[in-house]
Amino acid sequence: MINPIYKSTIPEEAIITTGFYIPNSANIHYIDDDGQGNLRLFHLDANRNKVIIDNQIGTVNYTAGSMIVRNLTITSMADATFEFIVKPESYDVVPAYNQIVQVSKPYLSVNVVSDTTAAGSNQAGKNYIFTSVRKV
Repeated sequence: MINPIYKSTIPEEAIITTGFYIPNSANIHYIDDDGQGNLRLFHLDANRNKVIIDNQIGTVNYTAGSMIVRNLTITSMADATFEFIVKPESYDVVPAYNQIVQVSKPYLSVNVVSDTTAAGSNQAGKNYIFTSVRKV
């Protein structure tokens, strides 16, 4: 288990993207999760209500902290960058297998904990126990 994602049984945007455009649409689109393991493609209507375009554009494995997006064509970005914004189950971030994690500075607080695994081992981070920051 590496960096689990917060899971609720209701859609509350544990995962949300910044905006982008898709073919044949002038609307800004986004991806979020439904709280059940599905990633959804949507845009906002004139009243800022979600209009779901595809309720299964991908999947999320909350426990493993992984996402898969399928068959998405992005023609351009609404902003300068494209980001997935993810609510973690814990604020502890453990990279493994040469993963790269980037956290925006306003959300960054560093408390370094020594990894007792030998440098270069593929077991680094595998036995880390996450402490949930979410209230049940």
